[in-house]
Amino acid sequence: NRLEGEHDNLRAALDRFTGRDAAPSQRLAAALWRFWYSKNHFSEGLRRFEVVLALDESPTLDRSTMLRGASVMSLNLGDTAGGLGYARDARDLDLTLGNDWGVAYSTMMMGNCLAEARDDSRDLVGAQKHLANSAALFEKLGDRFYALIAKNNQAWIVGELGDREGEDRLHQESLAIAREIGNAGIEADSLAQLGMSARDDGRLDDAVALLRESITIDHRRGMAANIATNLGRLASVLVRRGDALGAARLLAVEQAVLDQQGAEMP
Repeated sequence: NRLEGEHDNLRAALDRFTGRDAAPSQRLAAALWRFWYSKNHFSEGLRRFEVVLALDESPTLDRSTMLRGASVMSLNLGDTAGGLGYARDARDLDLTLGNDWGVAYSTMMMGNCLAEARDDSRDLVGAQKHLANSAALFEKLGDRFYALIAKNNQAWIVGELGDREGEDRLHQESLAIAREIGNAGIEADSLAQLGMSARDDGRLDDAVALLRESITIDHRRGMAANIATNLGRLASVLVRRGDALGAARLLAVEQAVLDQQGAEMP
């Protein structure tokens, strides 16, 4: 929130650096990617990365960080192919640099992009393998936060591959760990996924309650894209309850929010 208030100053600094020296440009852009992601500046973040990455291709930690950030921005804008390409480049560079944490994160992003592709490149088995490898690497490094994220991202893939009980079990485990270590993002996501499972089981009141709780958490976090997605999920529950008008209103809001961010509706 504090960075949001300084965003114009950060933009001005980055513009000034970009016109004069690659190194500080890359250092600042690399430092800003989590902010751009958390505050839904996906289009601007990706555009900035594209410009700064082109300034200097030297193999540095700042460059690998920017590549990972560009992968995240691309995925959130619906460009899974672009996200996969950036993630692979980041992994290769981090392997060269001996940056094990970066390798773990890039591997996770490769799994995410393969899982969420909307064309023939979608590969759930390959995605699960990448995410499992990523979780193991994070655990080896003692990073419970990102190990949890990589593990949680496997859960819905397990369900897509036919193991609904396994999916629910993984989401329940992720929810418990998220609450233990204070990871609000995974808490919200686990609640939303359990809400969809409740919907599919016909427990519509439970589904509404779980999705509302997830939306409330993401509202506190300012995660507009997540809120939009979960409004769409909630709409799918309302349809099953016979409230087509309420569902249509929620879908309209979802579309409006995603259009504002330049993202595609899932």
